[in-house]
Amino acid sequence: QRMVEAKAISQENRQLKATLELRERERVTIAVGRIVGSSFNSPRRFAILSVGSSDGVRVGMPVRSSDGLVGRIIDAGALASRVLLVSDRANIVPARLLRNGIPVIAQGRGDGTVSVRPLEVGRNPFKRGDIIITSGTGGLYPPLVPIGRVVKLDDDGAVAMPLADPSTTSFAIIEPPFEPAAVAAENAPAAPDVP
Repeated sequence: QRMVEAKAISQENRQLKATLELRERERVTIAVGRIVGSSFNSPRRFAILSVGSSDGVRVGMPVRSSDGLVGRIIDAGALASRVLLVSDRANIVPARLLRNGIPVIAQGRGDGTVSVRPLEVGRNPFKRGDIIITSGTGGLYPPLVPIGRVVKLDDDGAVAMPLADPSTTSFAIIEPPFEPAAVAAENAPAAPDVP
């Protein structure tokens, strides 16, 4: 019993250390929280985090772990938040293939997996084992965050297994929505004309 307990503590410590290292490497972090629950046998895929609006968490913020993208905040109470997981049917993520940069769309299937479709119709660029990452397009998710690994090919796309599984991930990071520098530059006041 003590060995099992020690192994569980060791695993949790590894996850916490990986999360803290991610926090130090990444851009602004709003909060770090514990995943305290998630839905397993429901077509809707949610997780509950132990941080809320009192920690700066707001609806729409992306959530990630050291393994990859978890989802986005859809409800923020004072002390806890609800996350719409990447495997939920309502979650659509602009993405790309890590291997060659081809843009794709990742959408949850409601069964714990993610459907991945290329933007170019009539061509299936996927291979088993391909890693899908966020593209940064759309102003919500930052680029280069792992989403999933392709496990099955379809006629016009593929099925991927999310890399950040809330049932095995203890901690998650909440970040502000990603806005590319181009958007900030576009909104900056114009420089006065000099004759």
